[in-house]
Amino acid sequence: MTRFFVSLALASLLGPVPVFAQTETPPPSEATDEFSDSFLEPWVGIHFAGDLTSALSTAGTHRPTAYGATLGFWQRGFIGGEIEFGYSKDYFGDSGSSLLGGNNLMTFTGSMMLGPWIKFSDNQAVRPYAVVGGGLARSRIEDFAKFGHTDQNRGVIDFGGGLNVYFTRNIGVRGDVRIMRDVGSEEAGSTGWGVTDTTYKRVHVGVLLAF
Repeated sequence: MTRFFVSLALASLLGPVPVFAQTETPPPSEATDEFSDSFLEPWVGIHFAGDLTSALSTAGTHRPTAYGATLGFWQRGFIGGEIEFGYSKDYFGDSGSSLLGGNNLMTFTGSMMLGPWIKFSDNQAVRPYAVVGGGLARSRIEDFAKFGHTDQNRGVIDFGGGLNVYFTRNIGVRGDVRIMRDVGSEEAGSTGWGVTDTTYKRVHVGVLLAF
């Protein structure tokens, strides 16, 4: 009995013994070697007629400047997608021309991208790719209004390819070659549909902003 009271007195003097809950240290987040799934690319380029060699030559052919932006998505795998908008002022010729006046070309396309990732480090990579898709081309020639041909909307198919270069996981550059072909009736009043002879060809360079 005496032993019991001694033990009780010692317990009261020492006070309650704190009980520390055993907590598991969360494991460090696993490092991923995947790059961003999406990107935004503002770009500038030129349209050209004929093949790439003649377009880059010093010949005095008309090569209007084009501006635009591309939104890429589903980029981590071999297959991805993109939506692109492009605008080219004076596409058909100098707006000072008495024949044409103000004129422009706008394109809006959605395409599938196919290409492998080639990684040099955790933060640097290149991705060569091919694209195929379709969309809309809208042309405008102001001084043709009196002839009834002010605006024209045509469906297009587009194909081409290029290279994405990532300096970091979030910043890089892109070079792209794109060809678009009108899709519609071959001739006015024709009931047959197919790819016409109207072709838009363009090269552009842009800044990749991955996110």
